[in-house]
Amino acid sequence: MTKKISLLSIYSLHLELLKGGKKIGDGTGFIYLHQKSKKKFLITNYHVLTCRDPKEPARLLHGYPDSPDEIIFYMPSRPTYEPKPGSIKIDAESKWFEHRRRSDGVDIVAIPIDFPGDAAVLTQDQLPLVEDIDLEVGSNLFVIGFPWGFSAGDYYPIWKKGTVASEPLFKPNGLSKFYIDAYTHPGMSGSPVFAAEWRNLVEVDKNTHDSMQMYEQGKINIDELLDKVNLPSSGKTFSKQFFRLIGIYSGRVASGKNDPNVGIVWQRILIDELFTDPVIVQHPYPPIVVT
Repeated sequence: MTKKISLLSIYSLHLELLKGGKKIGDGTGFIYLHQKSKKKFLITNYHVLTCRDPKEPARLLHGYPDSPDEIIFYMPSRPTYEPKPGSIKIDAESKWFEHRRRSDGVDIVAIPIDFPGDAAVLTQDQLPLVEDIDLEVGSNLFVIGFPWGFSAGDYYPIWKKGTVASEPLFKPNGLSKFYIDAYTHPGMSGSPVFAAEWRNLVEVDKNTHDSMQMYEQGKINIDELLDKVNLPSSGKTFSKQFFRLIGIYSGRVASGKNDPNVGIVWQRILIDELFTDPVIVQHPYPPIVVT
């Protein structure tokens, strides 16, 4: 079987946060297609975009001198797929989509974005994803991002494996989030999170594959399918890992001086709600302009 680079590795984007041309931090983001408008947005955390707590935006996060005035992102370019930088300027006129419950801590934003002319823009609908992976306590997952800004080969993200650590159906404080057991680090905030599941498959010929698709589409009945299929008695089986986009990572749980090693994932439904129940805001605490 031919080996190739996973599209999920290309999906995660490294974000560099700048103030006055100096780097002040790292983050992760990804491009999300709004199905109705067909517009593409950069998705990341509120605290990555502003370096501020979504519950208390007047307060800068510890260690940051100000909100960033520019975010540099890196995308693959055609035809070589080498990384090329793009830029988002941030000032008093900047606007974005945030969640209606941002003040309750929902740490997600959607930012309008212009892409470099030769960018290979990858959105969630172009990924080889499935929707039938059950999400439950103990489910395997991957957080794909850039810990401390670190990457493989100066571009590809790091896959951090973890498990679902709380009941996904339970909504802490009425919010669609759950906790994960994963060894994550700063710089991974804003990473897409994927549930993962290995499945055993059987290799079939093209005629059998096409016939099964026709059956699923209701074009032939079961008797016609059985007449057409050609499953060898010793059909070749193989294992393949499948993925489902389940949400966005936004850092670790803070508990005073104690670190429970638990991360936070906001569920994907909240990303969709940015567009179905839109709240468009202008930067409430823009970066200080130094002249």
